[in-house]
Amino acid sequence: MVEDLVIRPARREDYERILEIAAEAWSRQGMNHLLATRFGIVGSKTPARRIRETISRILEEKPQNVIVAELGGEVVGFLTFDLDHDRKIGHIGYNAVDSRYRNRGIGTRLVRRALEIFKARGMKYAMVFTWLDEAHAPARRVYEKCGFKPLMTHITYFMKL
Repeated sequence: MVEDLVIRPARREDYERILEIAAEAWSRQGMNHLLATRFGIVGSKTPARRIRETISRILEEKPQNVIVAELGGEVVGFLTFDLDHDRKIGHIGYNAVDSRYRNRGIGTRLVRRALEIFKARGMKYAMVFTWLDEAHAPARRVYEKCGFKPLMTHITYFMKL
């Protein structure tokens, strides 16, 4: 675990670094990566470009729902979340840690901070979705370490026409 790590709300000057971390993380995992590697489906945007656009929308539309992990003045990870006030569910969205800083407890600290935010904002439950592939195994370990229990599994069917 990294002792001088700071978890704080994202600021506009963090956005490019967040996008770099996201592009690095999701260029090797997720649906767009699978489509590209298994079927050669890329379209006009690479998986890294698609995730950059998705995270950019979140940063522009809900910047208050993004936290970062900062170490020595450098953003080394981030987490996005959403709040369902009606059902009192805090939902963890996208989160990633720069590959140079993984396995140091940073992801766990980000998730725990999100859970604190959820409680402070009146949420009664927390939810997160993750894939079952090997690339997401570290994320699953973090969620389980933080107390999450599996609710259901998921399968995505796909076919060539």
